[in-house]
Amino acid sequence: TNGVSMTGSSTLTIEHSLVANLPGIGVYASGAGKVRIANTILRNNGDCAVVLQNGPQGEISGSQLLGNAYAGVIAYGSVASTTTTVTVSDSVISGGIAGVYAYAIIDGATVKAFVTRSTIEGVEYALDSETNGTGTAILVISGNTVVNNVNGWYRAGTGSLIRTLGNNHITDNGSTFGAVTPA
Repeated sequence: TNGVSMTGSSTLTIEHSLVANLPGIGVYASGAGKVRIANTILRNNGDCAVVLQNGPQGEISGSQLLGNAYAGVIAYGSVASTTTTVTVSDSVISGGIAGVYAYAIIDGATVKAFVTRSTIEGVEYALDSETNGTGTAILVISGNTVVNNVNGWYRAGTGSLIRTLGNNHITDNGSTFGAVTPA
C-alpha cells in the first residue's frame, strides 16, 4: 500500500505533513503531472519515500526523508518519449539503499534529478545515475553534503551522467563508482 498515488496530468501539493510507516511507497506519481513536497517528513516506509515515474515533474524542498527501506527519491523512466524530472533542495535523506536515484531503462526515456543544498548520509548509494545501456539518466549536484555512505556516488551505463556544479562536500564514504563530470 502506498501513502499517496497520483497518475496522469494532475497536480499534487503536500506541505507540512508526515508520511510514515507505510508498507510501500510514501508518495508515488506517474504520468505528466506535477508534484510538490515541502517541509514534510517521509520516514520508515517499507519501500521508497518518493517515486516519480514516466513523466512527472517533482519538487522536494525543506523535507526529511528518513529510514525508508529502499530509497529517498527515485526518478524512473521506462517509457520512451517521457521526461521525468525531480529537484531536491534543502532536504535531508538518511537510511535505506539509495539516496537519490535517477534510472532510465529504455531508449527515449529521459530522467533528470537536481540536488541542491541537501544532506545525504547513511545510505548504500548516495547519488546514483544509471541506465541499462539505453535512455538518459542525468544527476546534477550543487552545494550538498554527502557523508557516511557505502558509496558516495554510483554512475553506470551508457547515457548516465553525474554532473557537479561545485561546492559539494563528499567525504567519509566507503567508495565511488564511475566518473563525476565537473560543469
